[in-house]
Amino acid sequence: MTARRGTSRLALVVAALSVLVAAAFLVEPWGMRNAPARGPHRLDFETGDLSQYDSTQRAGDDRLRVVRSPRRQGRYAARFEVRAGDTQAATTGIRAELIAERDGGREVGPGDVRWYRWSTLFPRSYALSDHWQTFIQWKNDGTGSPPLAMTVNGNEILLSGGEQNAFHEFWKAPIDRGRWHDFVAHIRWAARPKRGFVELWHNGRRVVPRTRTATLYRDDDGRPISNYLKVGLYRSSAIRRTQVLYHDGMVVARTRAGLR
Repeated sequence: MTARRGTSRLALVVAALSVLVAAAFLVEPWGMRNAPARGPHRLDFETGDLSQYDSTQRAGDDRLRVVRSPRRQGRYAARFEVRAGDTQAATTGIRAELIAERDGGREVGPGDVRWYRWSTLFPRSYALSDHWQTFIQWKNDGTGSPPLAMTVNGNEILLSGGEQNAFHEFWKAPIDRGRWHDFVAHIRWAARPKRGFVELWHNGRRVVPRTRTATLYRDDDGRPISNYLKVGLYRSSAIRRTQVLYHDGMVVARTRAGLR
């Protein structure tokens, strides 16, 4: 009887372990699918379409499309066109933009460090204007100007941002129409100026050394607000001429090595 009881208890333990192991195998793939990706997040149009992005904002299909030429790398780039009156019912503003809401399955939030690499071309025919134009923005959830953005003003391109209602101009350079601009940005997302930072490389040269600044806004309760990436052209409604630009090669990574 004692041996039988021992055998019975052993069988129960083995059965219980089997159930736990089976459950672990069932749970693990689900957890793996939902874990944040560690590799680079490619938004480089090499799929031949816009599927790498979460959504689009454009007045018509012809305003934002993938093209084979001109391109900076690979086989494809994206063409963005904005005309006077290009508003959409779903959004305010004159724009043709792509939205990437997630990086590795989640929003980029406080404490995250990211590297961004991309190229932008302003054709020789790009219409200059003294009114604001934004071609890359790390936009906060909600309304208002983003905490960090790449913009055009007159014949210059700029990186600007910072704390709410206290913007800084980190860098500017000639727009140099007809040539590709290659950028690498290194950003730590934080609502506290002593915690956040930004670095920028332009055409292989570091033009903004690591600069401490707030890179996230806060809500009314003082909590940091997450950002998401917008790529394209967003401009003042005062601009009446048609403008076209191109973006290519956008990659988001956790390390600089991940940009390769």
